[in-house]
Amino acid sequence: MQLALATDLRGCHGKTVRDEGGEGHEGPPSACRGVGAVTAAPEPAVSAGAGPAPTLGMVLEEHAPEISQRILERWKLGATPAPNAQHAEVERDILRATEAGTRAVAGYLCNGRPVTREQSEVWDATGEAPLNQSISLAEITKLYLYWREEVAQFVRQVAASHSMPEAALEVAVGAIQIGSDLSIVRMAKRFEATRRLLETQLADKRARLEHQALHDPLTGLANRALFLDRVSHALELVARRRSRPAVLFLDLDHFKSVNDAAGHSAGDQLLTEVSIRLQEVVRPSDTLARLGGDEFAILCEELDEPAQQASSVAARVMAQLARPFEVGGRSLSATASIGVAVGDQGDDPETLISRADQAMYRAKQLGR
Repeated sequence: MQLALATDLRGCHGKTVRDEGGEGHEGPPSACRGVGAVTAAPEPAVSAGAGPAPTLGMVLEEHAPEISQRILERWKLGATPAPNAQHAEVERDILRATEAGTRAVAGYLCNGRPVTREQSEVWDATGEAPLNQSISLAEITKLYLYWREEVAQFVRQVAASHSMPEAALEVAVGAIQIGSDLSIVRMAKRFEATRRLLETQLADKRARLEHQALHDPLTGLANRALFLDRVSHALELVARRRSRPAVLFLDLDHFKSVNDAAGHSAGDQLLTEVSIRLQEVVRPSDTLARLGGDEFAILCEELDEPAQQASSVAARVMAQLARPFEVGGRSLSATASIGVAVGDQGDDPETLISRADQAMYRAKQLGR
């Protein structure tokens, strides 16, 4: 899970702030120098380039880890479902995220600089966490609210104990409020954008799987399952219409010799080329399928004169296959034996295809 609190703020690393004595100094590598520099004196005037409440920022920076720990403990008490050993990574992300958000507020109070685009991009990614089921959207929203409450309460306590001006406290609380609100909005937008993307990817994957389940992977033609479904539908229409369907069953002659002589790769290429030629023969309303191996089938629907029209299709198929095929730099021929069966009311798909298959074997025995 990637979890982060976003604020329109940035840390004050190495920037000049003014301490209670009015002397300018360079900040240390952390966002602010730390609580050791803070006294009970009121918030001083901020010099040019300094943040709106540097003393508050320094104290907040120093106590960021313990604030994050309190937020985590509070979340664990009300988390649904209750945290377990598998939540260790989630808890680490919560600590990192809330501490980063707190330091961002501290940095802003120190030097007034907003967050960078890169920081915002990292924090916006929080919205993706619910989609990998590491934490729910409701739980993330609660964390943002807990963070806002805990940081605001801490800032008020510090302001009261140091007798800081009300104006400085208002700026700090306002920064916390804005940071929390913007975080929730951006997190929700990222969640929605990622959800839509995942839904699109899921739909595309489902469509590919459905296509793979019903089509031959080599040629892209309908497979046996889809062909049976189309034949079944065509037979259902026989009772309501005068037209009838016909099935043509094709088996390539001597295909095994092609595999033996030129290799299986050449055989696959030949099957692909045959499928392309067959597609040039059939009508848009017909279904062309590869049933397996070197067997193809064509379903011609709504034929007024099914035997004659199916025989015409068979003749066109033979003419297409009569031209040599160029495969792997070699010229190969591919003739076929074709059987035709006309569907009638009461037929079932398997029976109709079987009749066409038997007719194909009779044609093969007669010498093709």
